[in-house]
Amino acid sequence: MRTLKEVLKDAESRHVAVGHFNISDIAGLNAMAEAAEELKLPVIIGVSEGEREFVGVHEAVALVRVVREIKGIEIFLNADHTHSLERIEEAARAGFDAVLFDGSKLSLEENIKQ
Repeated sequence: MRTLKEVLKDAESRHVAVGHFNISDIAGLNAMAEAAEELKLPVIIGVSEGEREFVGVHEAVALVRVVREIKGIEIFLNADHTHSLERIEEAARAGFDAVLFDGSKLSLEENIKQ
């Protein structure tokens, strides 16, 4: 299976997007996985800090990993809208494929510094 970096490079070269959909429960994950499987397209599942509080950091990783293995699809997990280095490290160590730092509530200077 390709890595997320490989999938994104391929999409860029073909001038297409890779869908990113946030979920907060298993029903949303299953819907995205079924659509990706049916369309034979990779998909990125996002969970924000709030969604990770609800779903669980390790649980989100386990759920996506199981779907990936059972369905054999390219499904990736992004720690969406993460506001601190500690939370980024937590997601990365848990096995997320990508993280997104969100410094939107910081001043411009602090955002750049972070």
